[in-house]
Amino acid sequence: MGIGVNLDVLTNEISGQLSEQGKKDLLEGFRNPKNRIHLALCREPYIQYMISGTKTIESRITKNKCIPYGKVEKDDLVLLKQTGGPVLAVFSVNKVYSYETRFFSLDEIRKTYQKQLCIHDDWWERKKDSGYATLLEIREIAALKPISLSLYKNRQSWIILRERVKRI
Repeated sequence: MGIGVNLDVLTNEISGQLSEQGKKDLLEGFRNPKNRIHLALCREPYIQYMISGTKTIESRITKNKCIPYGKVEKDDLVLLKQTGGPVLAVFSVNKVYSYETRFFSLDEIRKTYQKQLCIHDDWWERKKDSGYATLLEIREIAALKPISLSLYKNRQSWIILRERVKRI
């Protein structure tokens, strides 16, 4: 899985915090085994932009077809871990937009979603050769008391912590 923590301990800690905050919908989604749980590494100030409601869409734009592309669905939950720091928030996914830039250009994505993404101009320039975009519309978000989480050294910025239980 690429993390150095017991998933049950992590989910119990987050469930406790969500319960204390009265975040019933997030808590229910978190406990529902039909929802995947993802871990996204993010730089500041983007986590705070999401918590404040300024940034309403989280994005992953990559050169190659890799997670989270095609692996996130409505109602999934995403834990936001500060790069080199703790888990600071969790959000539920309202809607997913997946694009291949050969069909829908980065310029079109930028023009359509710039306000919701809150991404600086220099970032777009660094991503100009990307082939895939995953945009996640945030339904509900909760700030968390910082939760330490050790990751093994690797270059992953997105990890699926829990797969969805298959419907029978």
